Amino acid sequence: MSRANVVCLSFSPIRRDGRVLRQAAALAVDHDVTVVGYGDGSDAGADLGGGARFSPLPIPKNGPAPHRGGTLRLLVFGRVWPSRAYPAWYWRHPHFEAAVPVVTGLRPDLIVANDWTALPVAFRAAEASGSRVIADLHEFGPRQNEQHRFWRWFVGPAIRWLLQRDLPRTAAVITVGDALAKAYAAEFGVHPSVVHNAPEAVPLPPPHATGTDRVRVVCHGVAAPERAIEGLIEVVALAEPRFVLDLMLVPTDRSYMAHLESLAARLAPDRIRFVPPVAPAQIVTALASYDVGLYVLPPSNFNTMHALPNKLFEFIAAGLAVCIGPSPAMAEIVARTRCGVVADAFTPERVVVSLNAQSAADIDRYKANARIAARSLNAAHAAATLRSVVAAALATPVDAADDPVDVTPGMGRR
Repeated sequence: MSRANVVCLSFSPIRRDGRVLRQAAALAVDHDVTVVGYGDGSDAGADLGGGARFSPLPIPKNGPAPHRGGTLRLLVFGRVWPSRAYPAWYWRHPHFEAAVPVVTGLRPDLIVANDWTALPVAFRAAEASGSRVIADLHEFGPRQNEQHRFWRWFVGPAIRWLLQRDLPRTAAVITVGDALAKAYAAEFGVHPSVVHNAPEAVPLPPPHATGTDRVRVVCHGVAAPERAIEGLIEVVALAEPRFVLDLMLVPTDRSYMAHLESLAARLAPDRIRFVPPVAPAQIVTALASYDVGLYVLPPSNFNTMHALPNKLFEFIAAGLAVCIGPSPAMAEIVARTRCGVVADAFTPERVVVSLNAQSAADIDRYKANARIAARSLNAAHAAATLRSVVAAALATPVDAADDPVDVTPGMGRR
């Protein structure tokens, strides 16, 4: 098969988006890949593997967040006439309009649209290039912020309508875990392939024994209120003095970061540090010197309940013991691989019981099991699935006459 021209489109800061970076590297083995997203060519492009290129998106003055610029009037009107209101709501966001000529100008054979936000842009660009579109759905879009009443009543239905229109037109659908795949199948009739957020395998230093008087615990990621990082600080503050915590956080929310620093200084000033974050490709190496990866995510919506985050796979890839709350998808992997412990509740008081119960020997056993699990839970296996999905999509003829489906009840096709 000749090399196709593939565009990976994501409305995210590409330098920090490990999934998109891995996606580009995997597809660049067989195809000419351009990543389209936020950042500049000098820094974001430097992190792309396999010869993939980077094409930056312009950032409108009101910023890249997809919900900004939408109006309550259109969302309310959408409950009555969705086929008019919801597309208008979507295209009022100027960063979506600005992305269309960028993608179209690349003349892709295939567009990988990362998350629901990228699908309408991908299909509009595909109309000009005759390209196929694959959806890589990082979350279950219609329930992403369902804990907020306004979002649940007005934004969720808009996303659901757009997905009902667009998903049947995709050449393939991908998502991050089995629970999300089942949800998309049940509601939209598509059958996503699962590509886990697993990192590249990297050489690890020889295993080190866990100290009996000092256990190094770590958590990394974005400093955002929905991540509930306060709970991790409270866990370590309640834990035996042998447990010390490093937080390796990207400070996207400065006020929240200041809140965490203040809380840590008050509850456990000598046992919690904040260390600089590293690029996605360097995370596993940076974690390898620790003993335990700690992450507890109380479920606030469907997505947080069924989360399978990068950090779980990065803990395992770094050979760490894992301590988590009873999140079903994460718990299944930890139990199956025997690489750590799952608390019986999400509260710090219950998590700390599980953490304190682990001896140095227990932690070393979990660390050894994590190294074994990392042989299969890595990007190589995920990349093979992704490349297979893309190859099948490229082999499928494009039906240029397939118009968008109008999903308004009783309206039929436009």
